[in-house]
Amino acid sequence: MRINHNIAALNTYRQLSQNQNNVSKSLERLSSGMRINRASDDAAGLAVSEKMRTQIRGLAMAERNSMDGVSLIQTAEGALDTVHSILQRMRELAVQAANGTNTTSDSQSIQDEINALSTEINRVGNTLEFNTKRLLNGAATINTITNTGKLTGGTNGIAGAEAAGTLTAGGSTLSVKSVDKSSELNGYTIVIDPDNTAAAAKQASVSVSNINGSGNTLTITSNKYGKALEGYEISFVDGGAGFTPTDAVISGNKITVTADFNGGAPTLQTDIETAISAKLTAAGLTGEGVKLSGAPALNLADLANTGPFQLAGGAEKVTATVTGRTVRLAGNWSNGTAAAQPTNADIEKAINDALKGAGFGQITMTPNTATALDPNFYTGGSITLSGGITSASAKSASRSIIISATPHQDDVLTLKDPTGVTKKIGFWDSSDTKYATPLAAQTALGVDSLIDIYNGSAYKETSDITLDIAAFASTLFTDYTFKASEAGSDLLISAKTPGVTGNDFTTTFEPSKQSGLSMQIGANTGQQLLVDIPTVRSQVLNITGITSGATITSRSGKYTAKLTAEKVVGDGQSSNNTEYALDVTDPKSAAGAIEIFDEAVSYVSQVRAKLGAYQNRLEYTVSNLSVSEENLTAAESRIRDSDMALEMTNFTKNNIINQAATAMLAQANQLPQGVLQLLQ
Repeated sequence: MRINHNIAALNTYRQLSQNQNNVSKSLERLSSGMRINRASDDAAGLAVSEKMRTQIRGLAMAERNSMDGVSLIQTAEGALDTVHSILQRMRELAVQAANGTNTTSDSQSIQDEINALSTEINRVGNTLEFNTKRLLNGAATINTITNTGKLTGGTNGIAGAEAAGTLTAGGSTLSVKSVDKSSELNGYTIVIDPDNTAAAAKQASVSVSNINGSGNTLTITSNKYGKALEGYEISFVDGGAGFTPTDAVISGNKITVTADFNGGAPTLQTDIETAISAKLTAAGLTGEGVKLSGAPALNLADLANTGPFQLAGGAEKVTATVTGRTVRLAGNWSNGTAAAQPTNADIEKAINDALKGAGFGQITMTPNTATALDPNFYTGGSITLSGGITSASAKSASRSIIISATPHQDDVLTLKDPTGVTKKIGFWDSSDTKYATPLAAQTALGVDSLIDIYNGSAYKETSDITLDIAAFASTLFTDYTFKASEAGSDLLISAKTPGVTGNDFTTTFEPSKQSGLSMQIGANTGQQLLVDIPTVRSQVLNITGITSGATITSRSGKYTAKLTAEKVVGDGQSSNNTEYALDVTDPKSAAGAIEIFDEAVSYVSQVRAKLGAYQNRLEYTVSNLSVSEENLTAAESRIRDSDMALEMTNFTKNNIINQAATAMLAQANQLPQGVLQLLQ
């Protein structure tokens, strides 16, 4: 027996201490509800749990972000509903204005309402906000500045340039590129059918028999005007002896030719052809002239006081049809005269007309070699449309940069000439406070020149940006000329010595992170949705312009309307008028405006449909995020949370053991007292 060390008591004390520690942990878990209260409770479980908590909180915030995005899109789409109503009213007014029963004051009243409604569309486009962010003025537009080679001549009007989406044949490569909606055209294939001379050789023509009762037949043909002449009427009037020179007058779709058919100096057939062609060209129907022929030999006197003769449009030089994702071309590729063969423009027009029904924009076609293409190149084969091009180099004398939207702050356009000289143009927003001064913006972007995208009251139109770029670029390069195209959205680059080999010009565009609206719809980096909200203002809708009295052509190319002579449309934010409205005081212009308003309605419908698709996607995203958050929370709970029933069982067990251990420790402490019996 020993009295210096009570081993039994020490053992019991150790067991009691350990059990009290277990009771303490059980109490901590029961009171907190957490199985892991410190890293020592479960080091690996804590690490996994914290990662899950990061994802859970990120998912919860992404769900809120997505719902905010739905609200933003609903705000934009609601404003576009108003724009739709305005356009429907404007179209209604155009129909009313096209009626010949209106007096001058009636027409002016209609014009006044058109002006006001055009301004209101600008106001909506320039001022609509969500959380102070502008939505329809271009600030939320995914901007693209793409490059395309200009067509400058050569066989069939085709010159060399580089692009993408190719078909190789005969040593040349033909490329097809969409000016807009390029990515949506990916996967479309253009199939080129073998020669279809019989159908393609038919040109716009009219034949009039028995002019003088002797079997004469007058044929009026045009190799280039095609269907543009459909519906035109030609009448011939004898102006009497000595009537020179030959005169032709166009009124609507009627062409009246007055000449000396019966007396005095003879009127030559070429004089008549020249007169008609000149008037057609003045009317915007540019191309090869009208040809006259008769069988048997035609006496010009037979034409006097005869007619009218109506021109019926024949088959196009090339036709295109769309089936599924295939565009099929048929045309006169290799036979007939050069004038009868389809030019690059003919092919482009055929494809554009075919794709228009599918909701796509224009395409351009260029070969990427300077070698002139043989017409036989087209016979057989296919071309796959490829989009998403951001830079290219031209091998021809001219280049074109197409700007589809106003650039955003911090975007950079880089220009590089053949000698290797590189200059950069940066874009900044003077209404923003990101940069203290223009010099600070220029230094931060590392550019040679700055262009302000804000004009003091609203963001600039693409035409204004194009002119600004042209002005700056022309001072940066001395061997090239920069100017805006007639459309205003193309920046044309021309060498001072056009046609010289080596006049390549490279352009690249680096969009800033501000392009479009980036919505964080996931818990992690890179899980964004880039929302594109196109600009919706009167000029973008093609219902106003920036040139007094200019002609506005419908996107289909079939109808035209004039612009007013005075600036009558404002930006909706100030009293200043900065644009010209469609002129509906002229019934003919009003009739053309109907088609233009139809296209504006269609454009807004497409924008609303795109926004609706975004909203549907975000609503599905919210649903998915909610489910993911729920499931991840359940997983994290299994790791981190206490099982209260199990923990209470452990606590009860440990508590009873603790009481027993306490009693045993008391007994163990009494054991040394047995030594006293020996000492007595």
